[in-house]
Amino acid sequence: MNKNIQLLKESNLPDKENGNVIIAGHSGNSYKAYFKNLVKLNNGDEAEIVYNGKTYIYSLSNSYEVEKTGRVEISRNINKQTLTLITCKHNTNKQIVFVFELKKYNLGGKKDEKEKNQERKNKRKFLIVAGISAFTILGGTLAYFTTSDTIQNIFKTALYQHQITEKFESPDNWTPGTTTEKTINVTNTGSINMAVRAKYTEKWINNNGEELSLKDSSNNVAAIINFNAGWTKASDGYYYYGSKSNLTKLAPNESTNSFISGVTFNENIKSTLSKTISDDGKTITYTSSGNGYDDATYKLVVTIDTIQYDQANNVW
Repeated sequence: MNKNIQLLKESNLPDKENGNVIIAGHSGNSYKAYFKNLVKLNNGDEAEIVYNGKTYIYSLSNSYEVEKTGRVEISRNINKQTLTLITCKHNTNKQIVFVFELKKYNLGGKKDEKEKNQERKNKRKFLIVAGISAFTILGGTLAYFTTSDTIQNIFKTALYQHQITEKFESPDNWTPGTTTEKTINVTNTGSINMAVRAKYTEKWINNNGEELSLKDSSNNVAAIINFNAGWTKASDGYYYYGSKSNLTKLAPNESTNSFISGVTFNENIKSTLSKTISDDGKTITYTSSGNGYDDATYKLVVTIDTIQYDQANNVW
């Protein structure tokens, strides 16, 4: 800045309602140090600006130091007309910001005796300009005008939760031809729509601890899962509530039907027995070999997935 003081381009003019007049100037010992005496000001001291035939009288309300970074954040009451003076703190890397608030303005003419007496009391009265338009074409820069505001916004998220209800009693003497009831229902206890899918895995383990095939040697499926309507199996192995391409929407407080109703032990499954004949040939004994589906364990594991309904087609 080479022209003594500068009205920053971000500044308002004095007649702007709730505006801020921003003026920067040098301090120190040079001939251009017009703001060198600002450090002597106290809160309550006054500054005047003459603009368009009016005298605007401001009172110092606050001053503070900031690091010289090329930017200055101005802290002021945005509901008042203010004057901000910015200058360097001599022999430091800091700047001082002085914020004045408008007290009143005069339309010109002679001052009454009361005003004259008040001026005598204000020993540090600072005349800023005789005509503010003289500062609108000055070159150079001293600082940038910035503001910082904090706005708090509250976002209340949706409630996403559900309840899975299973109906199943584990049989301890399961026999071929019998069906054990097994149902799983999903209830949407949240506040937004969801989509549901299910899948399962199954495994047979014989009494010797070895894994069996899901089908016997005659190609009979050992455990027959009974599926309900309303669910559709897709190529990815999942059963979708509705179908993968046309999912059924599970709205809040609604429940699905179960995708299965139970599991039947296939009546065509035969036991694997070992035959023993007594020495006299009068007694024939059949005992389980431990290698078949008798005295075995069947494990069915069901997985239920849910997702926000409007994102299901994007993710699934």
